[in-house]
Order: sequence, then structure tokens, then C-alpha cells
Amino acid sequence: MPIRTFDVECVSNWFMVLFEDIKTKQVWRWELFDNEPIGRDRKQLKGHLDSGINVSFNGIAYDQWLVQAYQQGFSCGELYEVSKFLIYGDKLAPWNVANEFGLNTPHYRHIDIAPLAPGIASLKIYGGRLDAPKLQDLPFDPNLPISKRMADASYSYCLNDLTTTAILFEKLRPEIGLRRELGDMYDLDLISKSDPQIAEMVLKSELNNRGVETPKFAVEAKPFYKYHVPDVIKTDTPLVRAALLQAMYDAVDATTNARRLVGSQIQSGIVNGLRAYYDERKSTPDPTVTVAKTIRSKLNPNQYLTVDKLTAREIEVMTYEGICAYINRIAAENRDISKDQQSTPTLKDLKAFAETFDIAPIIKALNIKHRPYVDAAKAGDEVRMKKMIDRLLKDSNPSGFAFRSPEMSRALANAIIARFTLSDKDAMLIPPEFGKVVKYEGMEYQMGSGGLHSCEKSRAVIADTTERLCELDVTSYYPEMIIQYGFRPEHLGEAFTEVYSNIRTQRVEAKKSGDKTTADSLKIVLNSSFGKFGSKYSALYDPQLLLQTTVSGQLCLLLLIETIHYHTRCKVVSANTDGIVVHSPSENHHQHMLEMVKEWEKATRLELEETQYRSIHSQDVNNYLALTTEGKFKGKGFYASDGLRKNPKFRIMVAAIKALIEDGVAIEDTIRSCRDIAQFAAIQKVKGGAIWKGKAVGGTVRWYLATNGEPITYATSGNKVPLSENAELINKLPDDFPSNIDYEFYIDKTKEKAADIGIHKDHV
Repeated sequence: MPIRTFDVECVSNWFMVLFEDIKTKQVWRWELFDNEPIGRDRKQLKGHLDSGINVSFNGIAYDQWLVQAYQQGFSCGELYEVSKFLIYGDKLAPWNVANEFGLNTPHYRHIDIAPLAPGIASLKIYGGRLDAPKLQDLPFDPNLPISKRMADASYSYCLNDLTTTAILFEKLRPEIGLRRELGDMYDLDLISKSDPQIAEMVLKSELNNRGVETPKFAVEAKPFYKYHVPDVIKTDTPLVRAALLQAMYDAVDATTNARRLVGSQIQSGIVNGLRAYYDERKSTPDPTVTVAKTIRSKLNPNQYLTVDKLTAREIEVMTYEGICAYINRIAAENRDISKDQQSTPTLKDLKAFAETFDIAPIIKALNIKHRPYVDAAKAGDEVRMKKMIDRLLKDSNPSGFAFRSPEMSRALANAIIARFTLSDKDAMLIPPEFGKVVKYEGMEYQMGSGGLHSCEKSRAVIADTTERLCELDVTSYYPEMIIQYGFRPEHLGEAFTEVYSNIRTQRVEAKKSGDKTTADSLKIVLNSSFGKFGSKYSALYDPQLLLQTTVSGQLCLLLLIETIHYHTRCKVVSANTDGIVVHSPSENHHQHMLEMVKEWEKATRLELEETQYRSIHSQDVNNYLALTTEGKFKGKGFYASDGLRKNPKFRIMVAAIKALIEDGVAIEDTIRSCRDIAQFAAIQKVKGGAIWKGKAVGGTVRWYLATNGEPITYATSGNKVPLSENAELINKLPDDFPSNIDYEFYIDKTKEKAADIGIHKDHV
């Protein structure tokens, strides 16, 4: 069956849908200009769609609905209204457009590759990441009617988009294959779904088959969350008790010494509360600006807020409830007001509420609710504080794996007493006490919402012939903890654990049997479900589960780090989310370290995978380059391999550093010998459009640094695009290798980046 890419262009007086066969490059075109048909008859379009596989970029949210409206006989103006609804409407517009315009649901083979690509980027950016030969922006203003001449000229632009779509489609073929495999396995249509969507759909399907309902919004967000230590970690030890006592005193210092400028958080909460009230009723002019301004005038920046500084969500709830209470009281005093009118206050009513609004009760309520031990600590009442500690540790597991150092015990104590809140966008916020840096054995470790990471800077660790350098990664870290520790969404119960465990078992069996496709497919379900636990729009939503998993993961890694240092002469030189890097002085020490690691695995019920390194070069924990003993590189951040996840930025520099590390090739030799211009290019999305040599060049630019180049600037501000001071624009890749490359720039910049990862200047 033929595979064809397709794309739609639409303005108020022109519509075109273009198809191109990926293999034969044959093109099909349907078009309306000023409501006059050009080319093929509309009636032929349905048969064309049914005769092949149709590939789009973002077609489910946009193109397919314009194609459907065109088939149903819509005029240019009507098609443009559909287009505006989809572009400028809310996130639900693609799901509401059928009812809004009376459109039938499209039924043909359609693969939308936008959800399959990692991250969120435009088609042109993905094309740039894949070295597409031409990056071209829309040649007209989509908000204005265009001339017939401009419509004809836009054909090449649309055709170039189809070429880029085909390039991206070929790159994503493995992901499409995995989706077909999973779809057949669970009888679901998963072809155009993102990894997190697939995970949710599969888990919901399996739960529904067990009679478990999976509604959205089953779990309501709480004002704050407390972390509960799993039974693999022992908490009731003298070290942890002492750390908890000290943490309580520190909390007093934090609340009395750090004066909160409560204005920003309270203002945010008030505005959100007003917005929530308005959004629910839609009965008055939007009160957010006018009413919030009155309330802001009442704020006193010298007030103390003895809670974690990010509490806007709670303030929002209090503000919303305050509005409701005030309006209900006014309604009760005016008995002549009808019931309907009672729930539809005027802007005047809301302004009156603002005049009577008192911030003091909110401050007081927050202060009291969050810190029950502050008063005891202020008074130095250790008897009362120790009773509080007894309550905190009453469910302690006596047989768990215990921390042996004050530093690590303090990290555990901070996790126990912390109160975690959600931002106004439902992200888990990190309280100050939990986010403290852990200093241990000459290293610093930062705890946070994204996981544990070490804080090394500009450092190289190289293993000589007698030493060992290895990375120990926890196998399937978060999914394995969820299964082993019984973590699950509260509303889904044990059925979730059964389903999740069964999928893990199937994946393990597939890996053992060599069925890589099935193993990789099920990996999507296990790994990508995690993000859904933090999405309030998901049926899997449960912030407590998210908190339990991420914090437990960090504490278990700290246990691993301490175990290695306590029992061996090996040194942990890096840590990041799900693994650590260990430097051993000899093979014997390395083997002894692995024996101790087995004790950790037994205690935590987790498994580690080992990768041997020759060296690791770190700018910081998020930008590093490691060389394995098998001669393969592993990079992150600037030093990561090419792909769809990041914009290319002078890739020749990383190639030169790799050649230097692996084979000792001089940086200058690698750079001067390269004849692939794409390796010298940088790509960037320029908001508002870019200007180069006095001309508008679109919103996506690709360039290299030349000896006679000129800067690229933002059209809106005139500011220079970073690293484009001597740019030569190559949105269309040249046929011949340029002669004006600024080699000195690339050589000097590469040496700087090499120094950033601990490579001495004498070695470059």
C-alpha cells in the first residue's frame, strides 16, 4: 500500500491540500482559490485517502479536519474559520471542532508523526535536527488573503514541508513499528500516540478488563503532601532521631530569619482564585485585574510567612472560598435576589469583596497548619519535640537498611519532616529543607524534584591500566520501585500493581527470549507511565505516588553511595537520577565494591547494571562525555549524540573532542579535515522572526560562522541571536563545501569546551 505525506495550507481566500508519495515522489493537489476549484475534483479526494497510508505532522489536531471540511463542500471562508478555531482555540479545539462545525469524523489510514517525535518542536526544527536540505518558512501572512501569484509560489513551500515530513517519518519508522506491536498486543490504535499516551491507554485497558473504573479527576490535589519512608529504609536510629531534632531547630531559624516577601506568592494565589471563580461562572467581566489590584494594595511586604515559600495554590483556594462566602452572605442579606442571581455576582459585588478582603487570616492559617513543631522548637521544649519524633517514627521498619553517617541521616530526616506542595501548574515543589545540598566524602549531592544529582564541575576522571571506572545504573528504576515497594495510585488499588507487575514480567520474558520488539514496546508502557502520575488530566494521577517514587529513589541512591564509601576504598565520582559512577583503585577493590553492592541490591530489592568506562569528562552533571572500555561514547547535554532531542550547535566541536579523547587526534586536525557543512551548523527557533543582511529570513534559522559573515538579529528587538555574530545563513544547504569557514572560531571554541570538561590545555 502506498505511503503518502500530506499537508494543508489555508487562508481566507485560498485552500490547498498536497500529497506526495514517499517512494515514487508523485504529487497530488486539491485546491480552491476564491472558491474556484483548481486541479482535481473534490469527489476524488475520498478515494485517494482510502487507497493509501496518509502521513502528516500534527494532522490529527489540524490537517485532517480541514481535509474533512473540504470534502464536505466548505467554502474558502468557512475553511478559514475552521482553521482559526483549531489554531487559536483551546487545547480541546481538535476534539470539539466536529461538533462546532458539523464535521464527520475522518476514517482513513492516517499516521500523525508529531506525537512520536521527542519533545515539542516544529516540523522545521525537527528537519534541521535531521539535516534536511532546505528549511523554509511560510512565504505569506496566514492571517491575510493572498494573490493567485502568491498561492502558486507557495506550492514549493508546501512541497518542501512534505519532503521534511518524509525525512522525519523515515527516522521514526522504528517507533511506528513498536506502536503496531503494542496495538496488536492490546487491540488498541496506538499508531499516532505519544509514549505517555500509550502507557495510559494500555494500563487503562488492562484495568478496565479487570472491572476497575479509570475516571479522570478521581484524585483531588491536597494542600500539601508528606513523604512516607518505605520499609527498605530503617528510620528509627539514634542518628536519624538526632537529625530530626536538629532539623526542627533549623526550621525555626529558616522561618524567623528569612523574611518572606509574601506579596508575590499571595498575589499569584489571589489572581488564580479570582480567575477560577470567573472561569466557573463566566457571568461577569473578568475580575482578575481590577479586583486583584484592590487586594494587592492591602499587602504588607514585611509580614512573615512561616511556611515553605511556594504556597500560592492554597492561597488560591482560600481566595476562591472567600469570594463564595462573601457573595453568599450578600445574597442572604438581599432576600429579594433570585437563586440564579445569587450565583452570578456583578463586577461591583466582587469589587466590594476586595474592599473587605483581609489577608491576615490567610497568613495565620498557613503559619499554623504547616509547622506544628515550630513553637516547641522556639521554646526549646525537647520533651515535646521528642514526642513528635516518636509519632513521626512510629511506623519505622526495624529491619530496613540504615544510614550510617550523620550527613546521610540528615538527608533522610529532611525528607521526613518536609511538606511538599503543588504549584499552580501542579508541579511538585521542593521545600527548602529537602532541597539542601548533602555533603559527603568530598562530594556534594543535590536533591530535588527531578532526582538526585552530584555537583561536580569541570573535571575528568581517567582510569589507568590498574584502576576501574564504572557506571552502576538501577535497572528500570522507577517502575521497579513502584512494583517492589507497593506504590500505586490510591484510587486504582491492588489491581494497578497486578497489571503493572504483569507487564514487567512479560517484558523480562521477552528480553530473555530475544524478542527485542516486544521488550522495547512494553518498556514504553512501564517507563512512560511515570509522567502521567503527575498530570491532573490523567486517570493515573496521584501526586503522592509521584512523591513516594522520586524521593525513595534519591534516598536509595544515597544509601548506595554511603555503602560503597563505608565498606570500600572506592570513590563515587558522579551521581544522576538513577545511577552513580564509581572509581576503584584496583581490580580487587572493584570486585569487593561489587560484593557490597549486592548487599544493597538484596536490601532494596533493586538491581544494578554495570558499564565499564575508560574515562568520564564532566562540565557538570548535565553536560558530560564518557568513553566506555568498548570504545563507545555516552554524552549528555552539549556532548550528547545527534538526534531529535536537541538542536545542533556546531557538532564538529563534540566530534573533535571525541577524537582527541579516544585517539589523541588534535582538535585542529579534526576540524580542518571535515567536509560536511552540517557539522559546522547551528539551528535555532527565533521568536518573532529573524533578520539577516537587512532581510527577514523566517523564524527558523540555520547558519555557520564565516570569516565574512554578518550577525542574525531578532526582528522584534534587534538583539543578536547568540553565537551568530559572523553568520552565514544556510537554510538551504549548499551544494559545495564553503571556503569562508571561520576555522579559528571553531578551534578556539572547541578548546574552551574541552577545558570545561577537565581536558588540560596542554592536551588539546
